[in-house]
Order: sequence, then C-alpha cells, then structure tokens
Amino acid sequence: MIEFYPVCKFTDIGFAEGKAVEIEGKRIAIFNVFGKLYAIENVCPHMSATLHDGTVEGRSVICRLHFWEISLTDGKCITDPAYCVATFPVKVEKGIVKVGIEKS
Repeated sequence: MIEFYPVCKFTDIGFAEGKAVEIEGKRIAIFNVFGKLYAIENVCPHMSATLHDGTVEGRSVICRLHFWEISLTDGKCITDPAYCVATFPVKVEKGIVKVGIEKS
C-alpha cells in the first residue's frame, strides 16, 4: 500500500529545479520538469552527493559533484547503467505536492 505525504506547495519548486524533502527517514528530491513532477532518492549512487541541487536537463538530473546523469523517470543511472536510485510516486492535490511511500 502506498501512503502519500504532503511535502510542500507546488509553487515552491521552480521549473527545472529540485527540492529536498525527508519522509519516514528517506531523503527524496522532487523535480519540476515543465510542470510535471518527479521524485527520486536524493543520493547519487556514485559518491552519495545530493541530487536536488544538480542540473536538470530534459528528464534527467546531473549530479553537481562528478556529473553523473540520473533519469528522473525511472531512476536509472545513464552514466553507469549498473546503478540506479529509487523513484517515488508524486501527485498534486489543491496545490500541495504529495509523495508516496510504500507501506507494508
């Protein structure tokens, strides 16, 4: 079962920008790509740098530390396909961004 948590207002995330949030101990980065939101684990698989402050290019984010490219749609690492990050469902209700976490 997925439980959705409110994390911020939609207007808090600018176009082609990321925002860091934490839910249930999970570090998550939310990105706004032309009005569509994506949520991924906020840790680069290469050297554990944060991803929310990386550069958004298309539907990918480029880690600011060593320039690894991560897909926002599926969490796969484009730079090294052996790595990936978790993705999370995200939705907006009445202007509030909500991120889903799988509950057991």
